[in-house]
Amino acid sequence: MYQQASARKAAGTNSRIDVMRSLVELQTQQQRLSSLQSDVRKQKIVLARLIGLPLDRELNLTEAFVSQPSETPKVSAAVERALQHRFDLQASERQVRAAELAVSASHAERYPTVSLNGNYGVIGANPTATHGVFAVTGALNVPIWEGGRIKGDIIQAESVLRQRRAELADLRAKVEGEVRTAAIELETAMGQLRVAATNRDYANETLTEARDRFSAGVATTVEVVQAQEQVAVAESDYISNLFSFSLAKLSLARATGQAETEFPSLLKGDRP
Repeated sequence: MYQQASARKAAGTNSRIDVMRSLVELQTQQQRLSSLQSDVRKQKIVLARLIGLPLDRELNLTEAFVSQPSETPKVSAAVERALQHRFDLQASERQVRAAELAVSASHAERYPTVSLNGNYGVIGANPTATHGVFAVTGALNVPIWEGGRIKGDIIQAESVLRQRRAELADLRAKVEGEVRTAAIELETAMGQLRVAATNRDYANETLTEARDRFSAGVATTVEVVQAQEQVAVAESDYISNLFSFSLAKLSLARATGQAETEFPSLLKGDRP
């Protein structure tokens, strides 16, 4: 724009104010570009540290941003997957099962027990004169005088069981809440991404028309600069919404307990 405005001023078809306005806009965008380039270099250092590369290694991201929005998964199916695959939920269920077995064991302390012991050996004055001996003993144990202790064990085990069941119910509600929240965030991010993509197309079309009007001499640099700002804002919004969309997919996968298995395909088509 600055070059075009300067050429038109040299030809006598443009005023100096248009040239100065385009020059100010050019320098402003140069400052912004320098700041963004600095941020990119810092983020590359952070990325190199995360993936274990030398910090002096130059990283080049070659692929462009693309998006492939899919249909929002059914919440009921997502909740069912979470109840089946969440390891924390499975651990809580195992704790409930262990508490149930502890209650059963406490009740079983009332049962009579039978023990039988036996042994066989040889005895004699010397190794050449021996004969076999054996002993067999049996015992029946009836816990008549231990009812109070057994009752206390049962009460304690049942108390632990109720606590474990309450923890399991609370965790299930928490898991379902996380899944439903993640599904809502994914649906919202998907809608925002579609709108951002549409706005970006409209902004680019507006910029093309503004440049054509400026080249034809029926518009000033103000109109073109405003169109350029709209394109920059629309592109920034699209990038932010694409990031939010990818993050929402990761959040839903984490809520359903499948982030590790599905991670390779989660960001397919949504990578820089």
